Amino acid sequence: ADQEFRIYRDAQWGDLIELALTDGRQYRSDQACGDATLNLDPPCAELTEPARTMLGEAQEQWLLDTLGASTARWNVIGNQVILADATFNGAVLNYDQWDGYPAERERLLQAFADAEVQNLVVVTGDIHLAAVAQLRAGERGVGTPVGVEFVGTSISSDGLIGDELTDVLKSFPDLVDAELAHRGYCLHTVTPERWTAEYRIVADVDDPNSDVTLYGTYVVEAGSNTVAKVG
Repeated sequence: ADQEFRIYRDAQWGDLIELALTDGRQYRSDQACGDATLNLDPPCAELTEPARTMLGEAQEQWLLDTLGASTARWNVIGNQVILADATFNGAVLNYDQWDGYPAERERLLQAFADAEVQNLVVVTGDIHLAAVAQLRAGERGVGTPVGVEFVGTSISSDGLIGDELTDVLKSFPDLVDAELAHRGYCLHTVTPERWTAEYRIVADVDDPNSDVTLYGTYVVEAGSNTVAKVG
């Protein structure tokens, strides 16, 4: 449709959380390089074009303005596809993710660093796997930490990537952990001092009586912009 149906918006929980809910579908450039998936070939030249966008110019500026003006303890982005760098030796494994829009991602993360956005947490879905990532401005693996990304697995839908790739994902410099084999959910507990994310999984998603177990607990201490696995 030619008419915009705006769904990106923000919400607040007192002075604890500023939540920016983004729309990564309606305004984006088409996926680059034929939208190949799990292809290890070097990316085409189209990938790095500066004008390529996930959010569109107006929404990108809205996001920067919203978080830049926030006085909340935690600044949270609701996000559709993995923001962290999940490329493999330069190859883009999924052009639908932010890996397919690297110029805009670099611009956003650097802007968050320059504006000193406090305690940034990105909550992501869509990919049907569980992962925890460190977000950085600058060089992968060694750049300035600007926030943390929690990728929640699907509750019941099958995974989109085989669990044989778990160790590959864990080897990426900015992925702290990954779990591809199970379905489940993530419980977030937020206080002014810390953000705690508990990843819970079920042994058999087809069994309504399947036990729920704790896969891992991850903590972000306020002011650190870094995440640590604590259990």
